[in-house]
Amino acid sequence: MRQMYDDWMTMWNGDTSLAHKLVARDCPVHQPPNNALGREGVVQMVEMGRAPFGTLTFSIEVGPIIQNEWLAARWIGAGRYRGGMPGATVAPGTEITFRGNDIWRVEDGQIAEYWVSSDVIHLLMQLGILPPASNVAPPPH
Repeated sequence: MRQMYDDWMTMWNGDTSLAHKLVARDCPVHQPPNNALGREGVVQMVEMGRAPFGTLTFSIEVGPIIQNEWLAARWIGAGRYRGGMPGATVAPGTEITFRGNDIWRVEDGQIAEYWVSSDVIHLLMQLGILPPASNVAPPPH
């Protein structure tokens, strides 16, 4: 499974042809509000995630941690904003970084189910879509 996760990072770095090798045809992707389904859904998710960035490189930060049919890992994405995101106020060329966690259930050598959680709020703050954290009021007690 370690090699599968290395291939997964290669896919997120732009080689979406690997989805057919890695992802089961009917694999559900749990990432509200836009849950994808299967290989085509994963490819679309990768392409949409990469589109606003001229350069974007994903690498492994922690793991993968493997237990039986389960894999968990933490990744980091770093790149430069290209432009085109609604509400973004930063200039094209602005450097961004964000992180996330993946959990897989693997069956018959492919990802049978996928959960992803990323720090999209931090990304949106870097892009000027949301105010910086220092301007966000703390939650009420």
